[in-house]
Amino acid sequence: MGRFLRRAVLGVPILLTVLLTGVPARAADPVATLEWNDVRQNVEGFGAASNFFVRYLDALTPGQQNQVFDALFDGSAGAGMTIVRHEPWGGGCDGDEAVRCPADRVGTKPNPLSHSMRAGEFELNCPNTPDPSGRCQPGRLRDHYQVWFHQQMAQRQPGALPWLNYHNAPEYMKAVPYDNSPVRQDQYQAFANYLSRTVQAYRSQLGVPVAILSMANEPPLSYADKTVWSHADLNRFTRDYMVPTLARDGVDVDLMLAEDVSFSDVNDAIYNDPATMAAMDIHATHAYSGGADGGWQTQPLNNCQSAPLPRAKSAGKRIWMSECTPGPTTTQQGVRNARRIHEFFTGTQGNAWVWWRYVTGDDNATLPDARGGLVTINDKTGAYEIGKTVWTTAQFSRFVRPGWKRIDTTPQPTTGVYVSSYKDPTTGRFATVVVNENTTAANVDLKLSGVSTTSLQPYRTSATENVAWRPAVAVTGGTAMLNLPGQSVTTYLGSGSYSTATEDVVDNASPLFSKTGTWTASTGASGYWGTGYWHDGTTGADTGKTATWTSPITTTGRYEVYLRYTSAPDRPDAAPVEINYAGGVTTGLTVNQRTGGGTWKLLGTWPFAPGSGDHVKISAADAGYTVADAVRFVKVG
Repeated sequence: MGRFLRRAVLGVPILLTVLLTGVPARAADPVATLEWNDVRQNVEGFGAASNFFVRYLDALTPGQQNQVFDALFDGSAGAGMTIVRHEPWGGGCDGDEAVRCPADRVGTKPNPLSHSMRAGEFELNCPNTPDPSGRCQPGRLRDHYQVWFHQQMAQRQPGALPWLNYHNAPEYMKAVPYDNSPVRQDQYQAFANYLSRTVQAYRSQLGVPVAILSMANEPPLSYADKTVWSHADLNRFTRDYMVPTLARDGVDVDLMLAEDVSFSDVNDAIYNDPATMAAMDIHATHAYSGGADGGWQTQPLNNCQSAPLPRAKSAGKRIWMSECTPGPTTTQQGVRNARRIHEFFTGTQGNAWVWWRYVTGDDNATLPDARGGLVTINDKTGAYEIGKTVWTTAQFSRFVRPGWKRIDTTPQPTTGVYVSSYKDPTTGRFATVVVNENTTAANVDLKLSGVSTTSLQPYRTSATENVAWRPAVAVTGGTAMLNLPGQSVTTYLGSGSYSTATEDVVDNASPLFSKTGTWTASTGASGYWGTGYWHDGTTGADTGKTATWTSPITTTGRYEVYLRYTSAPDRPDAAPVEINYAGGVTTGLTVNQRTGGGTWKLLGTWPFAPGSGDHVKISAADAGYTVADAVRFVKVG
């Protein structure tokens, strides 16, 4: 719920020269307001996993391979993705590892069913003779295809961010080798040593600068070729073995937990342990909708749904959507996936979006849907397809770069249209991504608040376009009129001047917030400021319940006053609001909390003076659940 904060933004003029196009007059359109000074979370990037099927790239010619790599990673012509998830799989106990094996496991070989072992992707040590491919030398760790894949990515994105995720521990460490069973508890230290050595080997021997380590994948889920963990055991292993081992070895790597199959932060064993929580850098979760296949085959349009994660957010953890399958290669699926990315960044307020596989493969006679990956390759025919989701993801990933900040923008100004905005905090550049999931065209007016520019440069993906340049859109009177074709994703780029402004936000957890009567804390509806909001707990009217935000301003002047709340059909449509300002009181204002939630609603401009007890008050005197969230004061004179 936070405390009140003050931000000062320095003016940075940027010249933007683009081709302008006229926009015909039209009736009043839905409005999405971009709030330049309402800065939200940091964006860390976009990506997918390199595991399993990257070997299918061998079925393509070098020119075709480059086309795939350029589509995924090139920052000018492709998606510019920067995150890659590598999946080493545990080796056997039949070589140099024998000296470290339990006596009853010497001779245990790698799992013959392992996808990666079948592909020759990972072995703890190379054979004693050089590998004919030239990708492996004797006595070295090898990970043929994933390392090659990383190298291709790094050539196009030098700042690529790799992380290691472990599906499966070495078979000799498991309770039942070659089965979906847990690590033997007497092997916890051995597994911690193994993980630490693997991170170091990837860095020093393979040249892969591993930045993140995830010790388990969908921990409690049981399926073939996997290590199973209870949350309690994973918590104990992390706290008592993994953290001390990394400290002992001097390995600085971010720890990611726990990558559960469903989008959630209900993970009591971990979240109730202060030591583990202190060690966790990233809360990561998958987003499968359920069913025997996780929903990604039978319900692809319903897949990849996110939600607020209040425990992770209040704990200050970075939030990653670390796996979801993109589904079929169609435009409809690609546009729906762009909506899912929008929902994750605006609703969950997450930091990074990672698809399942970059590449999936099949040796069927016909090319299958790319349900498992962004690119699908037929191993027998060499046919391949770059799915539409590559390009709808590119509408975010090519333009919204690591280190950019999300800035608050009306998330859904009309049915089927989703809007989010991001800015480079150092240059004044910004990007607004608009998803029109409707089958028909839509018009939306984008109002710029706190930043000024003369035009926006669009790039669009639709059924017939892939991040295609479009003529620039004029900004007149601070507003751009956007024309959005059906089933499209459009990114509007801008660079502008933003004025010096002082902003004060008073949240509902600030000592400057007070209430009368009994109110209920909640995080049930998205769009709140901080970590939650209060509501009056009843659908009836109650004049005895009020919420008050006292002005924190320290400089006399004229201030715009904004109110923030969450919307739902059961909210009041005329909640009374009172403004006490320097020299008077304004009454008679009302706010319709059934619409416009999750944004800053401008109430008006008034003079305020420090220390005068000026305040904003909302009453529960109108029927419906009245919401008290936050108030913002912006100095304008």
